[in-house]
Amino acid sequence: MFVRLFVDANDEKSALDVFNMVIGNLNSIVISYKIEEIKPYWKIDNVLIIEFSLDLSEIITIDKLTEELKGISDKWTAFGEPVEELLASDTTEGCEFLLKGVRMINIYL
Repeated sequence: MFVRLFVDANDEKSALDVFNMVIGNLNSIVISYKIEEIKPYWKIDNVLIIEFSLDLSEIITIDKLTEELKGISDKWTAFGEPVEELLASDTTEGCEFLLKGVRMINIYL
């Protein structure tokens, strides 16, 4: 699974603090992860993108994954049939909770 995480951060250390909170919410399903790249988001100042891959402990359904993701956001948008991508964003209509420091997160299944 590949993830693109957009975080409010001025530097890599601050970005990694948010990353660690995200990973902490997924501890029950993640066996390993690898950060591929951390880079500035060219569209918005003080936003960094962390691209990383995840290995899950088991094959899980979209419903189970969405349940696990509730600690990151209360509103996830699914794309594709079958679902290929999940998105949570601070601009998503109806989103009342997004983990502090997270601007947007794309999860590619």
